[in-house]
Amino acid sequence: MTKAEFSEALKIARSSRDLTDVDDSTMFGCGLPEFKYPVYVTIDMVAKLLRWQCCSMFSNNTIVDAHELDNMAWIARRKFQIV
Repeated sequence: MTKAEFSEALKIARSSRDLTDVDDSTMFGCGLPEFKYPVYVTIDMVAKLLRWQCCSMFSNNTIVDAHELDNMAWIARRKFQIV
């Protein structure tokens, strides 16, 4: 996954876009050493993962945990391939 793709996923994660129908189950456990990769995913799948892992929604504002975002960027660059 490239930096531009990751930025696009973060933009979607921070938006009000409905991602409830997006299946992100192929990425479950991606932080574990035994996770098998690369995993072929969509931008929306990564956005849903980022929303769960890094974002807190308060009113119209989205607060992002910068430390966790850095962890997810490291994982995404190495383990995810966008299709």
